[in-house]
Amino acid sequence: MKRHLLITPLAAGLLLLSTLGCSNKEDAKPSSTGSYKLNGTLKNCSAQASFRSVNTSGYPYDELTVSLTTTPQPASGAERLNVVFLKTTGLADTTYRCISMNFYTNGERVLPAAIFYSYPYPKSPLAPTGNNEFSGVFAGPAVNSSTAYGAISQGVFTNVRF
Repeated sequence: MKRHLLITPLAAGLLLLSTLGCSNKEDAKPSSTGSYKLNGTLKNCSAQASFRSVNTSGYPYDELTVSLTTTPQPASGAERLNVVFLKTTGLADTTYRCISMNFYTNGERVLPAAIFYSYPYPKSPLAPTGNNEFSGVFAGPAVNSSTAYGAISQGVFTNVRF
């Protein structure tokens, strides 16, 4: 009887040790993150994406918007940068091009107050990294009409999914 009691705890211990190194690594999803510099100031961000198909005047296109939310949020108020990519519907995902970037502070598209930013035609390599998942880089001047007010540089996001 004593022998049975000694073997059972030993067998249970070996079984426990054999399972400690196991984990389901396939379930682990990489986090969606990003960063960029606004006028030389680094902004670290969490990233999310949204997608929509549009048909305007017979021109069908796909719009992918990557929203980068500054983390942690600054004391001056919530910050978010939306980077918008377009491609013609039916073309490969590698044909997405950045058409605009909009910076928001406290929900208002202003920086500083009363100066609206848009970012026409910046360089924008975008790479599919999985099913409805993208990584990419972006940069561009901040302009209001023809006057430059600043710049977005060294922009990057990884593993955003819509």
